[in-house]
Amino acid sequence: MPGPSRIDECYVRYLGGPKRSWDECRQYGFISGDGELTRSNMRLLASGDRVWVYMPKYEVGNGNQGYVGVGIVNALAVPLVEFEVKDEAGNVKRLVDLPTVIAARAIDALTPRKAEHAVGITWEKTVDATEAVFEKGFFTNQNVVSRPHAARWISTLETLHKAFGID
Repeated sequence: MPGPSRIDECYVRYLGGPKRSWDECRQYGFISGDGELTRSNMRLLASGDRVWVYMPKYEVGNGNQGYVGVGIVNALAVPLVEFEVKDEAGNVKRLVDLPTVIAARAIDALTPRKAEHAVGITWEKTVDATEAVFEKGFFTNQNVVSRPHAARWISTLETLHKAFGID
């Protein structure tokens, strides 16, 4: 049986919108958000933490909601304009220099209070938003990042470990 009660199992709420793409998060290995509260929430993540990414119903657009990815934090939160990834050729580049939807968020770097920040993730498994895993009673939270200890979180993790094939 997996050890879902470990403190390194963190909840992350996906922040979407027209200038963010879950497919890009999956492809380039990151999650991101903007604003002071989000940035301070993202600082709760430590290298090596396992994150479970929850996508709210309004982000999916087709009535689904649920958990869409699980991965390990490999780089702490940095301003999006500094966040580097490997392109298709294996070259290290700033994410905002690639032809991505998220690159449009770089303009917010001019206003530090609004600046987009990214956290690097090595995905263990992700699914398309239309395949999100959700059951009635699952743990959800309005915070962007949390380290819950509630019984509801523990039972959610037990189900997610099985659904995503994570030991």
